Amino acid sequence: MRSQARQNKPAAEAALLRVGTTCWQQRPMRRAELLVDGAAYFAALRCAIEHAQHSILILGWDIRADLVLDPDHSAETLRDLLDRVAAERPELQVRILIWDWLLLYSFDRQPLPWWHLGVRTHERVRFALDSAQPPAGCHHEKLVVVDGSLAFVGGIDLTAGRWNTPEHRPSEPRRSPAAGDKRPPFHDYMLMFEGGAAAAVEELALDRWQAATGETVEPAPATGSAVWPEGVEPGFGEASVAIVCCRP
Repeated sequence: MRSQARQNKPAAEAALLRVGTTCWQQRPMRRAELLVDGAAYFAALRCAIEHAQHSILILGWDIRADLVLDPDHSAETLRDLLDRVAAERPELQVRILIWDWLLLYSFDRQPLPWWHLGVRTHERVRFALDSAQPPAGCHHEKLVVVDGSLAFVGGIDLTAGRWNTPEHRPSEPRRSPAAGDKRPPFHDYMLMFEGGAAAAVEELALDRWQAATGETVEPAPATGSAVWPEGVEPGFGEASVAIVCCRP
């Protein structure tokens, strides 16, 4: 029975994954790892940003400039990290696209994100608010692409309340950069992967950027340089990844 199941698996996948019908693209990846909870994701992302050479694309529902990605090893905020790496590398371009939210959500967000992550950062750190959605819709994609070769896709925003470990402690001061902010534990994950599938996610991100800002941006050059975070063992090897787009 097990042997028969293995033989039937490719046929079942072929029936389920149909490019242009049930998925947007199906692309190869070299390796991947599932990063469970914000602490693992933020630490891996910080390492990837440190190695970025050409581009960093951040898309999200919310963001905080004062977020500390890896509080156990560095007190550097997200704003300071992006500002520093942009200043150090003349070819690096950073673009951040966040939902242009409704007034209802303003009380739970950092005021003036365009000031913190646009005006107060290096000129090659670009920030934009995305209002290119239908009425009552929102921009809810949470992803980061580094150099067009490494992608993070999942359910964790770069904002307050998302830093967490699998222990899910009821009280955790590292969970939010805002003083007195006692948010409950937050459980989610991000899939980190590299290869052709990451380049496809970069294509999606640039498409969103163009729709929101009108600027057409070329993909990052394929240099073959590695930005995979040091110390993170991949849980998956070479495979084919199907990308499904939930867009109007």
